Amino acid sequence: MTQKTAHRRYIKVFIPAMVIYMISIFAISWANIQSYLPKYSLYFLTIIPVLSIFAWMWAQWRYVKELDEYMRARQVEAMMYGMMVVVAFASGWGLMELMTDVPRIPIFFAGPGFYLFYGIIFAVMSKRAGEKGACL
Repeated sequence: MTQKTAHRRYIKVFIPAMVIYMISIFAISWANIQSYLPKYSLYFLTIIPVLSIFAWMWAQWRYVKELDEYMRARQVEAMMYGMMVVVAFASGWGLMELMTDVPRIPIFFAGPGFYLFYGIIFAVMSKRAGEKGACL
């Protein structure tokens, strides 16, 4: 499978998953602020954005599997660097939270932080290697 085809297949799942995620997050947050729904139903409704995240991550897993060996290795390397940054930061900050009075950072930000660093690192790696159009 070509990278272009794999990318197209990824986008066909990623965009709808993110639309559902964003709408559900805003709707659940709004319902929580307005106190329209009982708390137990909010717990149940959070399954919607979680399922969207699973769909998106499955699409990315499939995308990486469909790439050729070189691009797959580059993607996995960028993911590992992104994971290293997030785990090191989370561990260090967690220790500071335990031992000092630094503000708490919700664990929610670990996922977006990983994808932020993964994307930046992959872009830098691609630029250094002289690759054009290698980014998602």
